[in-house]
Formats: sequence, C-alpha cells, structure tokens
Amino acid sequence: MIRNRISDMRNVNLALKWCKAKERWINHVYDNFINIYVEKQDRYEATRITLGLSSKDRDFNFHSTICWDNLDDYDTKYWKSIEGWIEWFDENIESFQQDIQNGINIVEQYPTISSKLATYLIENLS
Repeated sequence: MIRNRISDMRNVNLALKWCKAKERWINHVYDNFINIYVEKQDRYEATRITLGLSSKDRDFNFHSTICWDNLDDYDTKYWKSIEGWIEWFDENIESFQQDIQNGINIVEQYPTISSKLATYLIENLS
C-alpha cells in the first residue's frame, strides 16, 4: 500500500526517485512504522497515518516518517539530504511544471540546476 499511495504524492515521489531512495524509504517506513502491528487493519491505519491520509491528520510530513532515534551518523546525514530534496521539490515543482507547459527552456531559464536534473524534470513533468 505504501508503494501505491506514494505515487499519488507527486512531489515526494519525484524527489525520492531523483535521489534513488524510494525503495529504501518504503522499506524504512514499513519496518519501523507498519510491520510492528500484527493485525491487518492496524497496519492499514498505520500506513494511512504515516502517509498523511488519515481522517485525523491530512498532512504528509517526511520528517516524521524517519525513525531518527535508531540511525547512525551516516544514515542521519543520508535522510537529512533526502529531506532537503523533498523540500526543494515541494518549493519548486509547480513553477518548473508551469514553465515546461509554457514551452520555456528550463535549462536556459534556470542555469543553476544541472542539465541532468532539468532533463529529469522535463521527462516527468511533461
């Protein structure tokens, strides 16, 4: 269910794919927040809460999906980096999509982003 639902969260999904961290994040969430429950309904509810899909909490918070207390220094830096990319995609994706739809060359418009990232955005937002 996590894999299917994260695809609906475009900015997070694109950021995780860009960082090649989607599978690792899914495994982390499942191991630390979902698989701790025995009952199927409890796992279902935990998934909905973790992804911000519950009736009580409708906001996704990437930071709260990482079990920070159990991480070593390397993993802490890794997930903080991923979190930074998710925030970057959240802040910038709409303007990139609008520019792409309007036919603006984002490589020329945004010279500070790499051509690899520009190509990724064009392929995924067109």
